[in-house]
Amino acid sequence: MSAVNVEQVIRVIQTLFGNTDAASKAEANLWLQQIQKTPEAWSLTTEILGDQSIGVEVHTFSAQMLRNKVVADLGELDTSKRFELRDTLMNLLYKYRAGPNLVKTQLCLSLVGLALQLKEWEDPVNQLIQMLGSSQETAGCLLEFLTVLPEEINGNQKVPISRDEYIERSGQLLTGNSENVLQLLISSIQNSGSDSDIQVKLFACLRSWLQSGDIPVSYFNDSPLPDLVFEALESEELFDIAVDVICEIIDESRETEECIPLIGRLRTKFKPLKEMMKQTDIDDRDRLKAFCRIFTEAGEAYLELIVENLEKFRDIVDGILECVNLPDLDTVPMTFYFWCSLASRLQQISDPETMKYFRDIFYSLVDIIIKQLHYPYDLESWSAEDREDFLSFREEIGDVLLDCCHLLGAERSLARPYSLLSNYVSNPEQIQHTQWQDIEAPLVALRSMAIQVEETEDVIVPKVMKLIPHLPPHPKVRVASIMVIAHFSSWTANHPEFIPSQLDYISAGFEHSETASAAAVALNYLCKDCSRVSIHLLD
Repeated sequence: MSAVNVEQVIRVIQTLFGNTDAASKAEANLWLQQIQKTPEAWSLTTEILGDQSIGVEVHTFSAQMLRNKVVADLGELDTSKRFELRDTLMNLLYKYRAGPNLVKTQLCLSLVGLALQLKEWEDPVNQLIQMLGSSQETAGCLLEFLTVLPEEINGNQKVPISRDEYIERSGQLLTGNSENVLQLLISSIQNSGSDSDIQVKLFACLRSWLQSGDIPVSYFNDSPLPDLVFEALESEELFDIAVDVICEIIDESRETEECIPLIGRLRTKFKPLKEMMKQTDIDDRDRLKAFCRIFTEAGEAYLELIVENLEKFRDIVDGILECVNLPDLDTVPMTFYFWCSLASRLQQISDPETMKYFRDIFYSLVDIIIKQLHYPYDLESWSAEDREDFLSFREEIGDVLLDCCHLLGAERSLARPYSLLSNYVSNPEQIQHTQWQDIEAPLVALRSMAIQVEETEDVIVPKVMKLIPHLPPHPKVRVASIMVIAHFSSWTANHPEFIPSQLDYISAGFEHSETASAAAVALNYLCKDCSRVSIHLLD
């Protein structure tokens, strides 16, 4: 490619971002890619960035091109030229200290790429802290550099250095500076006053270092940071980033013996957190989901401690139980893995003494799940997509119900939905004013638990089967009742005295289009599982 000048590069970049045809944009993009591969790109990009009168698109693209050169082509420069590039980047970073932020970020990424490869640069992190941290004017530049440092080192796989070189250099840049960076961030948060903008950046930087694993969470055992980050939840501006940081701290402290003091401090935060969640507007779904995220993160991280000492961690479990009770189908499933893990762990240890402490929790969980199985009373306002989402949700939460049934036992679990149905049937005045959703949901719960019920169960299932013919004739209720019969067909094979009444109930379902499909399924199940029963019972 023949020699090009800055003006040509600027015009081509403007073509790329301008209102031109697709062919011209593609040609401009190809030309710029070729320019980036040339040694002249070093001087071209730095010269363009040195002129702040040019448009932001040109500056941003040039900064990206420079960053790409540092990552891919630093071998074109000898050591002295690399130090010259370092000084140029620092000068440019100061020049763009007030923005644009995209340019500032790319310059910081360039410095990280250079620091990773230029091992002769002995202490890049502390040098930049000293240069940029002493002035409020440049504090934002320092925070941006410290934020992208662990992200770029751990996330950019294109830097052309050997694995051994990478391990050594990343250890120097990150692990070797982690404690100093942590202390700097804590001090800055404490001295930030009411400046929420800078506080957001400080917490974002902390999150970046936590995610990298280069700040040992044991540092927080005696640190004021856990208190600061939970206090930040009370700020509207800091809430989202505080949630991120809290979840990172919890995740890093899971099952770590050296973090027991920290976990002891954190668990005291969940009682007031639970109150904050209760006081949150039920329509503020994003905020409620954030609270649920914290509770479930803690429940999953501290599962063994919860099983060992429920009393100390009860606020976490109760908080997760509150989350299951939320009216948001996107939030409730966040809790499912915790309940599955807890039920599985309790089954593994099979300790009656331990189980008695958790029994009431799982009873409450069953009751809440039955409530969540309810179709809304304004179902007519739902779209087809809403209905499909709800059916998927029912399947998911049905799996949690199975875990509860396995843990509590069939009789105790089935008794919960049965008692609801029995109350409706035994009170004629009440059932007249009961909507079909209130009856259909317990039936769905019974159907979901069927697979966990032994064929010899003779306490609750017989009562359910005797109750079904007395339920209201609403189509939705009849479909749910018929499907209960279908899913308990193997149980019926061991209790053939129920076959005639079940056949009558199923046969009546064929008389209505809304129930015919369910009736066909149930008849198929019943015929298949009860075929060994003597034919005279069917006469």
